[in-house]
Amino acid sequence: MLGPIIPPSVMFVVYSVLAQVSVSDMLIAGIVPGVILTVMFCLVIALMGYMYNYPRADYQTPRQRLMTILRTSPTLLIPIVIVGTILSGLANATESAAVGAVAAALVGKYWTKEFEFSQLPQMMLRSGIYSAIVLFLVAAAAVFSWVLIFGKVPQETAGWIQSAAKDPISFMLICNVILLIIGTVIDGIPGLIMTVPILLPVATDVYHIDPRQFGVVVVINLVLGLLSPPVGLCFFVAAAVTGAKPGKMFMVTLPFFVISCVLLVLLSLYPSLSLILVK
Repeated sequence: MLGPIIPPSVMFVVYSVLAQVSVSDMLIAGIVPGVILTVMFCLVIALMGYMYNYPRADYQTPRQRLMTILRTSPTLLIPIVIVGTILSGLANATESAAVGAVAAALVGKYWTKEFEFSQLPQMMLRSGIYSAIVLFLVAAAAVFSWVLIFGKVPQETAGWIQSAAKDPISFMLICNVILLIIGTVIDGIPGLIMTVPILLPVATDVYHIDPRQFGVVVVINLVLGLLSPPVGLCFFVAAAVTGAKPGKMFMVTLPFFVISCVLLVLLSLYPSLSLILVK
C-alpha cells in the first residue's frame, strides 16, 4: 500500500508521463501523504495490538537492542540494495527484484543460516503458482478494462461527474468514489492509463486543480484497490501464502482501508498536504 506512494514510485512515473508533469515533482508530492499514512497505519496497528492483546516481546536493555540491530543489519540492507540499484540506474524495477532475491538468498545462506540451495526448486514452484494467480487476476482485469473502454464508460462517467460537481471539492470527492470503484476491479497502471487522459483535463481546465494534487489522489485511490475485493491482488497473494480466507483478511484490514479513505478526503480538502514540499 505504501510502496506506490512513497518514492520511488512506478505509478507516479507513469502518471507523470500521462499528465506531462515533472517526475521529480510527483515523487516529492507523495512524500508527505506517504508519511502521514505511515503514521496513521502505525497508530492503527498499536490500537489493534492493544484491543486484541497481541503478544509482547520481553524487555530489552539498550545494549540488547543495539546487538539485535547489528545482528539483523544484513537483512535490513536488502531493501536498501533494491532501492539503491533503481536510483543508481543499475537496474530497473523488475531487475532490482531479482537483485533483491539474490541478496536475500545470500543473507539466508551465509548469515542467518536458515536457507539451503536445495530448497530452491520448491520455492520456485511455489513462486510460480503465486505468480500464476496474480497474472490470472491481472488478465481478467485487462479484459474488463477493454470492455469498459469499448463501451465508452470512462467518457460517460467524466461527463456525469462534470455535470454533478459544482466546485473543485465536490469534483474531487466524486472522483474519489469513482476511482476507488475502478481500483477494486482494475490494476493500478491500467487504471491510470484508462482514467487520467479523461479526468485530468476536466480537473485542470474546468476546476483548476493542480495536476500534482490530482495525481496523488488518483494513485492512492487505485492502489487502495489492492486492499479491496473483488480483485484485491494483495488479498489473494497473502491468502495463498498464509492459507487464510480472503474474506476474513478483508475484515482484518478494514481499519487500514478506512484510514486510507480518511487521508483521501483530507488530500481532497487541503491541497497543501501534497503540494507543501513542491512549492
